[in-house]
Amino acid sequence: MEYFLKSTIIAMGILIFQGCNGKSNSQYVTSNSTTYVNWSSVKRIDTGDSISNVSVAKNYVYYTGLYNGLSLTTVSSLDNIKTYNRVINSSDMFYNVVISSNIACVAVVPNCSGWCFITPYYGFIYLYDLTDIFNPIYLSSISIKPDDMLVDGNYLYATSYNSISGLCELNIIDISNPTKPMVIGTVNIDNSGKIAKRGNKIFISQILVIFNNVDNYKKIQSVDVTNPFAPILEGQFNPTSSSGYQISNISVVGDIAYVGDMNNGLYVVDISDTQNPKLITSISQPGTINSISQYGNYLYLGCMVGGVRIYDISNPKQPVLAKVIASDKTIRFVSVTSGKGVYVTDLQNSTPNGQQNGQELNIFYINQ
Repeated sequence: MEYFLKSTIIAMGILIFQGCNGKSNSQYVTSNSTTYVNWSSVKRIDTGDSISNVSVAKNYVYYTGLYNGLSLTTVSSLDNIKTYNRVINSSDMFYNVVISSNIACVAVVPNCSGWCFITPYYGFIYLYDLTDIFNPIYLSSISIKPDDMLVDGNYLYATSYNSISGLCELNIIDISNPTKPMVIGTVNIDNSGKIAKRGNKIFISQILVIFNNVDNYKKIQSVDVTNPFAPILEGQFNPTSSSGYQISNISVVGDIAYVGDMNNGLYVVDISDTQNPKLITSISQPGTINSISQYGNYLYLGCMVGGVRIYDISNPKQPVLAKVIASDKTIRFVSVTSGKGVYVTDLQNSTPNGQQNGQELNIFYINQ
């Protein structure tokens, strides 16, 4: 819904994006600096831009930015990282991207250039063919303005706010033919939050992190998507008014959900009974959890000023802090996949006169 994107824009420092008219205007910059920390080497890339969302696929990191539309960075080797700016260039606002094989699904607010303080209700999902990663080809669009997206095989799942009905929805979109994507299933949900998937269940985090509510963990909602044409909301439909509040991040491993709460830290929640989530434990954190990613037996938290905090979840019910990648800048986003990790730090002073000039994209390899 609109309030969620607004809070995301404020938190991420995004206001405008350039990206999606099908043109290619590639530039690349090679990073030469390497910083070593206690846990792993990290290659830091000054993007000269504010990053809204990151998707890691194979040896590439795709990210949407304030001025650069959709850009990518090669991560096949820490010693040979190259950043290609504006592989998709436009005056539209890009604010999210997920990758399925060679298809990029990009959340877009068209004609939103300059400083976009007021975000309209309307928006789209644009699909691009990434067969040639340096020259993406526009394929199609879907008239949905997603708050969050998740792709699994031929299905794209998107939470959104329906301005006509005034209700929030989970949409299931068949992208098996990316030139003709189709919404095949829709179900009303309480709030349009972050999503995670386990088997045939979609879990939606609706924790309002502004509130210091010890029962926040109960706001995890589940949808059975066994039949994508007829998704079923598990539990009662009880929409609440929560305009202006930020929804937390969520990651699901087996019957355990990990969610972040501004005041209560990391929640570890038993979701084996999807209609009655039960709190196992909560672990306080030194900063708000802006992002959660899971890979193997490890959980990665992007904790504002608390750095990237890595938890061993070999015992899923009892996470153990394993390592911390410290940062003197705010951590905005973290993603780990295929043995590679990426985190985004806040604005930095990178010019001689101290002007702020974009964010850093920090790339590291897993060394378990």
